Amino acid sequence: GNEHVVVGESGAGNLQSQGIVTNACFQFGPFELIFFVGVAATRKVDDAPIGSVVVSSHVYLASVGKYKDGRFYSRAREFPINTHLLGLGKKVIRDQKWHERLVPPFAGIMPTNENYPKPFPPGAITASIVSTESVSADVNSVLEEQITGSYQDATALEMEGYGVLSAAF
Repeated sequence: GNEHVVVGESGAGNLQSQGIVTNACFQFGPFELIFFVGVAATRKVDDAPIGSVVVSSHVYLASVGKYKDGRFYSRAREFPINTHLLGLGKKVIRDQKWHERLVPPFAGIMPTNENYPKPFPPGAITASIVSTESVSADVNSVLEEQITGSYQDATALEMEGYGVLSAAF
């Protein structure tokens, strides 16, 4: 067929990722599928150790809410993921063959367990993701307290997913 693939790199931030997807849709769209790949921090090391692949079941925007009396009250914004795509992701994970398609990086050498922070190949799960506009480097920060209090099911924390989804819808 006549498949058309467009690749864009946004850098950090939901606004930037939303802009990349919006511009691609205007310039090349409409698309049958928009696929987002990014890097995230794990919030649940036992469920998703470093290096894990997380297929999102929901993407939350954590920065929306109201401050009152010195406290933040979340007004959750979320995008559920298309049930057909989520089902496909679950099947690929369940079949446990997806890692067979991994190819060596540009240097041509796959990492050994001694050179990789967790067992290779990485694990994969479906889970909720929180999208923020901040890098979270302090587990005791106000942001972390807010996420823990309002998005307990979130397994990963990243900065672009909500922007991609808002542009795609």
